[in-house]
Amino acid sequence: MKNIDLPLIITTLILILFGLFVLHSAQPESGSGEGRIFLRQILWLFPALLAGTLAFLIPYRTINTLAYLFFGISIILLLIPLFSSSTTPALTRRWINLGPLQFQPSEFAKVACILALARMISHSQFSRGSLKNLLLPMGIVLLPTGLVLMEPDLGTSFIFFFLLLAILFYRKIPPFSLLFLVSPLVSLLSAFHWVSWTLFILLFLFLLYLFSKYHPFSFQQGLLLLVLNCGIGIATPLLWGTLKEYQKKRILTFLNPGLDPLGAGWHTLQSKIAIGSGGIFGTGYGQGSQKNLAFLPEQHTDFVYSVIGEELGLIGCAFLLLLFFLLIWRGLKLASESKNLTKSLAAVGLSSIFIYQVFVNMGMAIGLVPVAGLPLPFISYGGSSLVTSTIAVGLLLNIRKTKYEY
Repeated sequence: MKNIDLPLIITTLILILFGLFVLHSAQPESGSGEGRIFLRQILWLFPALLAGTLAFLIPYRTINTLAYLFFGISIILLLIPLFSSSTTPALTRRWINLGPLQFQPSEFAKVACILALARMISHSQFSRGSLKNLLLPMGIVLLPTGLVLMEPDLGTSFIFFFLLLAILFYRKIPPFSLLFLVSPLVSLLSAFHWVSWTLFILLFLFLLYLFSKYHPFSFQQGLLLLVLNCGIGIATPLLWGTLKEYQKKRILTFLNPGLDPLGAGWHTLQSKIAIGSGGIFGTGYGQGSQKNLAFLPEQHTDFVYSVIGEELGLIGCAFLLLLFFLLIWRGLKLASESKNLTKSLAAVGLSSIFIYQVFVNMGMAIGLVPVAGLPLPFISYGGSSLVTSTIAVGLLLNIRKTKYEY
């Protein structure tokens, strides 16, 4: 038992039970056709716990050997919904239908991408100071990102890039290399207005000057990065034109929810009302007016945190945050304790899944980030998310079991 991380197991089990507790209240009325989601989530527990147990029991050396195979399978699974024929492409292009069951391949692609990145970046031939060595990791990330964007699922697509940054940061990649990865994204976000993009370019040139003093790089590398950022800034208006109308509305109403209070801004406004009405102690379990009157959309999936805020108040929200803090802290602690670099990088990536999804899900509930459609791990309804989250914990426990093995 000395190699078993009991705090991680206990925290995970409490999160699962807390999720069922919340879903029992958050589920829609039975007449809506979705009133049995609580029972469905309980049924999903069995494959989730089985998958997590297998992830713990299979020797990590075997998992690492099969990392690229897992990644290849995940890409094939991501392709299947894109070629499915259906009258409701907005739904089925994200899901694979297996009779009465559905699962979302992008959830499993997160774990597969982490395993592949951890194996590649921990390789002895990987040079931290070479920009060329970033091409293959970028390729691993861009492939699932592009496929998920085609579904389309803008919120999930960003997580792959976040996972890469987290792993590279832990690997102590030089600052210029991180700037090479981050600055194009910042350039894209700032290029919606000429003032913000001009300020970004000035800041970017200042950072290049600082790096040239303390972290030298070649003139060709600096020029390439400058041209890349300028190209992205020019192409952003064209990219904006390719977004779906609902994606544009999500971004615009994030900046100003009152722009469309009865449409795209409805989610954010009602979520804020629900959380604010809960106060410190909440309105009581099952007594949320925003939820019961169906003002709060997607209350059992994307906005389940709003139900917690309304019915359990600040106390319930703080308790949930504490649980996620313990989960993420244990994962990062395992990364620092492991003697094997591949396992350390994998632990960082797996912990980063929870960091990203918790921040985005809670952030969109209180209006900090656009509505992205990401589930809250272990809490939101969804079998694919539950299974993937349990697999991630199983792999962390596996890493803990063999943390002294090189």
